[in-house]
Amino acid sequence: MKIDWQNFYDPEDLQRLKIPLSILLIVLLLMAIRVSGFGTRHYKGYDVIRTETSSDPTDMTYIDYGQDVVKFSKDGISLVDRKEKAVWAETFDLDNPTAHTCGDYIAVADLQGNDVFLFNKKGKVSSTAVPYPISAIQVAEQGVFAVMMENHQDNYIQLYSRKGELLVEIKTSIEENGHPLSMALAPDGKRMIVSAVIIDGMKAKNKVSAYYFGRRGKNAEDPVVWSRVFEDEMIPQVIFMNNRTVSLIGDSATYLYSMGRKPGRRPKAVIEFDTEINSVFTNETYLGYICKNEDASESAGARLEVYNISGSRIVSKPMDLSYNRIRFDGNEIIAVGDYDCTILSIKGKEKFHGVFEDSLTDVIPTGKKRQYMILSDKGTSVIKLK
Repeated sequence: MKIDWQNFYDPEDLQRLKIPLSILLIVLLLMAIRVSGFGTRHYKGYDVIRTETSSDPTDMTYIDYGQDVVKFSKDGISLVDRKEKAVWAETFDLDNPTAHTCGDYIAVADLQGNDVFLFNKKGKVSSTAVPYPISAIQVAEQGVFAVMMENHQDNYIQLYSRKGELLVEIKTSIEENGHPLSMALAPDGKRMIVSAVIIDGMKAKNKVSAYYFGRRGKNAEDPVVWSRVFEDEMIPQVIFMNNRTVSLIGDSATYLYSMGRKPGRRPKAVIEFDTEINSVFTNETYLGYICKNEDASESAGARLEVYNISGSRIVSKPMDLSYNRIRFDGNEIIAVGDYDCTILSIKGKEKFHGVFEDSLTDVIPTGKKRQYMILSDKGTSVIKLK
């Protein structure tokens, strides 16, 4: 049978579509380049847009909070906008404050103390005194927060509403369940992962447990829905990347589990390393690693590895980074050292490297194109890359 292709399309219509289709292909190509990082421009300098001197104490900690910045120390907490204007401020007296944020909520706890404060964009939401010394704090996007506590021979995990009302209490024996290493609360507040080390005679092993606080789990006497024992590996960090994916970060491997009511029977991906891992940083989409570079033919002492949430590696490249803190911010990697800052694309291509006169505390994007807030021991500056 012979096909008459002219019955399927009009050559004149195809000719008219050539220009729109070409434009569409160019747009898609530019979008792909931008997402991949291959088209990242390198900026060699910057202009200072404004500078504000600061009287903040040296122990001040800064947290990127949407379009604003949260600052806290032993004496109190404040929310400031990108122009360093205070939105609200609250005082407290904590010996060793730590904080966790999720959505609009910020939970501040006194490590080894008993006080928890909850804040949102409008200011203080609640304050809660817990019965035992605090070892970890996590908050969910609706303001529910979890507190991990230790008291002699027992561990306690308590889940509170944003008003400070006790919702769930879990008591476990240190002898049977070990010393907690890390805790992660899912953004929806319904699931939790706890990693603990158990001493078995002369041997140490690691137990990871999953808790579910849904309709059945909340009222159950034992909300543990899953556990796994690692005989020869420690899992010092557990992270919910989102409500449906949890990462168990071990000494030599990361285990990614799909998370429904409980984790899947097997990890959906395992990221293995045969070299020393110096740093691990994550966001909702990516896992980043700074590893020791074992390749003698390369001069760089470290290697950057980035994986997506499915466990697929998207970049591996040698590089030397000087940093005290490193993190993802959108599709950028920001590494902050004592006096220098390096900004990379998600593919590891350098966008900017700068050395500053004052000791750096942090570098935070302002939300405006090429503009960053430089936090130092002398004050705050906003710069624009050029």
